[in-house]
Amino acid sequence: MNLPIQVKQEELSEILLTVAPIRPVFIWGAPGIGKSALVEKFALHAGFFALKSEQQF
Repeated sequence: MNLPIQVKQEELSEILLTVAPIRPVFIWGAPGIGKSALVEKFALHAGFFALKSEQQF
């Protein structure tokens, strides 16, 4: 089941903490808006570590 929703940046952390531990979450947006930083912050908050890929696709 896919439930595409739009959220504001300040709402995304709560959604990730609620949904991401049990379901995959796809985050997309323009380059440079903080997607990677948000995922890293979420991972640290949830007790995980984040791996960064320097390779550009």
